[in-house]
Amino acid sequence: MGIKKKILIIHPEGNIFNNPNLLAIANYLSDAFDVDVLMPKVRYPHTSKFQMISYKPIWNRIKNRIHHYFVYRLVFGLFSLPYHKKYDFIFGVDRAGIIDAHLFSKKYKCNYALISYEIFFEDETSKQFKEIEVRSCQDISFAVVQDDVRAQFLATENHIQNEKMLLIPVASDEIAQTSERKYILHKKFNLPFHTNILIFTGSVAQWTCIDEILASASHFLPSNWVLVIHDRYGKAKESIQKMGIEHTLEENIFLIEDSIFSFEELNAILSDAELGIVSYRPIDGSPYTGKNILHIGLASGKFSTYMKNGLPTLIYRSHALGKVVTDHKLGLFIDDLTLLKASLESFNGRQEYEMQCRTFFNSKLSFDNYKKILKNKIDRCIS
Repeated sequence: MGIKKKILIIHPEGNIFNNPNLLAIANYLSDAFDVDVLMPKVRYPHTSKFQMISYKPIWNRIKNRIHHYFVYRLVFGLFSLPYHKKYDFIFGVDRAGIIDAHLFSKKYKCNYALISYEIFFEDETSKQFKEIEVRSCQDISFAVVQDDVRAQFLATENHIQNEKMLLIPVASDEIAQTSERKYILHKKFNLPFHTNILIFTGSVAQWTCIDEILASASHFLPSNWVLVIHDRYGKAKESIQKMGIEHTLEENIFLIEDSIFSFEELNAILSDAELGIVSYRPIDGSPYTGKNILHIGLASGKFSTYMKNGLPTLIYRSHALGKVVTDHKLGLFIDDLTLLKASLESFNGRQEYEMQCRTFFNSKLSFDNYKKILKNKIDRCIS
């Protein structure tokens, strides 16, 4: 066997172990390539197939303040001084990643590609803010994006040709399988085993409608239902307090305050739930939470995680995902929380939807469906 070609994934956000799709991409490519992930230093240890190369987070803060291409190149020259390993292909994750990937590709004289999880819109930022990102995308080999709608927006905003779009939903590469109910949450919160759990996982922030849900859930939950909230970083109460929400826990609302779950532990608690909530609303003031959230589509890792676990989903507000759920019989859709009680009372139970959810994950979402296409593209770029 010859020497493996080398791939660099530049991931300035650094939360690869909370991103099931990026983790699946890096682990899969590590079977065929020598993969390094360049990212800010993280506190918690994880095992992986790839090599992590960390840098001081202050570099992100410095570079994010620079919107002039030639000034950025000067700063990048200092940032890139320690990195002498030669790469054959480079991925840049989102705006900050693709700018560095563009400049590293010049240094190493290799092809590069964009992995897009966030789309920034010029009318929510500025022409100057977008200019360096657009320039960095002009010579990419391809761009990974989640669905047709997001691909069209990415093509328009970053001036990328449509034929360069590679559609890969945000999902792991696992195969959805039936899992036995563990009753972990029932035991943790001293709930009778017949209690139905409506679970909210992921980011506890206004753009996930948690303020609306907390204000309404206690009034609209049927007597045999409870709401359980799990923040993706294990700090639900702190996140709620940071939003300035005055909330005293009702007897039918519970917070998971444990440290960060692995995906295996998250899968175990999802086996206890009867229904999962996926809810998004755009919030003005940040390019992350405006149109990027309005058009989230199959960039929702929460949705794919529920599907993988056979957990039917209650979509609130997000009409595009609501259509997916209703068209494929994967759960419920409401755009008004006053409809929550009637929806839960008429819900026929997890078992009615479980098979459709797993089938949808295995056939439409799982990275397993796309990994060979991705590798073939990389092989062509390297050769």
